[in-house]
Amino acid sequence: MWYLYMVWGLYLFTPFLRKIVKNSTRMELLVLSIMLMLLSIVATYFTDAHNQAFFLLMFPFFLGYYLAGYLISITDFYLSIPKFFLFLSVLIGIIAIGERLLPGHFMYNFSITMITFSMLLMFLVKNNHKRIPFSHKLREKLASFSLGAYLIHPAVLAVIRKFDYFGFPMERYLYLSIPLLVVIVTLVSLAIAYTLSKLPLFHKVI
Repeated sequence: MWYLYMVWGLYLFTPFLRKIVKNSTRMELLVLSIMLMLLSIVATYFTDAHNQAFFLLMFPFFLGYYLAGYLISITDFYLSIPKFFLFLSVLIGIIAIGERLLPGHFMYNFSITMITFSMLLMFLVKNNHKRIPFSHKLREKLASFSLGAYLIHPAVLAVIRKFDYFGFPMERYLYLSIPLLVVIVTLVSLAIAYTLSKLPLFHKVI
């Protein structure tokens, strides 16, 4: 799980970011965040950000995301669910078509589509989480399993790939298979994390 090691680089850089945030306007931070993300997109076309010799050296690729997350947390921008799904549908279409033309550049490598998708998702959750038809207690419970689900999801995805997606023609129906795969992997990972949390050995870990 390279991300868990890489994130320490972000934490080590955080004191310097705080100084930048303290002495910059919101617009300046927005411009800086966009510039950093664009640089990450360009850089990953010429190098493989996920195969660095030392994980801590990967954090510069994520500084734009990191700063954008802070901006989202302090910004009140309401994104309705219908608008979110409209943008999401367009992005899925672009990703599906783009992956056929340039494999790997529309789902990975800090592509513009993935950055936009991530921001839309964060705005949706931030502004609509209270409207989710689950009790606050249940949402807190699910949140407590999020890290465990994140650690487990590669294994779930590997098993699904091992069985060749159970015969489903993934490449033929990318517009359907991408969101369907996300939902299945997320739910299965959460279920496994919940089950493991009930075992004495993992109770304090998950």
